[in-house]
Amino acid sequence: MSQWNTNSRFILLLELKLLSHWQAHRFRTRYRVEKESEFEVCPKCATKNFSVHDRRWVKVKYQPIRGSGVYLQILKRRFRCANCKSVFTEPVGQVL
Repeated sequence: MSQWNTNSRFILLLELKLLSHWQAHRFRTRYRVEKESEFEVCPKCATKNFSVHDRRWVKVKYQPIRGSGVYLQILKRRFRCANCKSVFTEPVGQVL
């Protein structure tokens, strides 16, 4: 697993932590990851939020590596803003 952790720094964005991986098909690899951050900023009122409201799995097709498809399953947190009471999902770098 230590080799996969060092390889994950090459493959994944720096803010993502590798939870597990598996070969789904001969030419497809899936990575289960989560974002590491202390807080997120509300997009409406720009206040720091620490309170997690919910968590959701999101599936994303990522950049192919050496012709093999890479898929990410990202555990994204949803926050409830204490100031404006809105619920928002944390952004993950360049992944929409």
